[in-house]
Formats: sequence, C-alpha cells, structure tokens
Amino acid sequence: MTADYIIKKLNLKPLPGEGGFFRETFKSKTIRIGNNLVGEERPQVIVPAHTWQGTKLINGGQFALFGTTMSPGFEFTDYIQGHKQELIKTYPTIANEIENYFHP
Repeated sequence: MTADYIIKKLNLKPLPGEGGFFRETFKSKTIRIGNNLVGEERPQVIVPAHTWQGTKLINGGQFALFGTTMSPGFEFTDYIQGHKQELIKTYPTIANEIENYFHP
C-alpha cells in the first residue's frame, strides 16, 4: 500500500501550506431560525438524522416558541441527551460553540 493509494482511496485533498492531505468530515453550521427572510433567517430547517442540534435565544431574548417535527415519529427510547464534556471531547474544534448551548 502506498501513500498515493491511500490519498485516492480516501479522496483526500492537499492541505494548503502544510504539505499534507485531508478530507473534511464535519463542519459546524449555524442557521438562524426566524421570520426575517431578508436578514438570512429561515422559518424552517431540516436537520439530518444522527446530527446534533441545539437552540439558544438571541441576546436579550426572553422566550421562544418553536416546534420540532420528526419523521419517523419520535420515541424517547431513541433520545440521546448531549453531554457538554463528551461533545467537547468529540468535537474540540468547536468547543466554544458547544459551551454556548449549555446552561451554566
């Protein structure tokens, strides 16, 4: 097995300035939900299965009313609560963002 074989097999791309190769496997994406479509808010977002999701109020916000529709139907036996330290360990590059989604 050669480095070239691995690069092709794993579909790796050159890492600028480093000389190595990489493939992006995770990207944090922040989407603002709301009714200001001109301001880049969206009234609805589809979150793919097996994706962590979180919500927080904008600065100064006092409450929010929102709903989550799941298909197939939601079962509490399938629910997995995110734990801050576990998520930070798994996704260290977005630790600050993770911190923002947990109550003190």
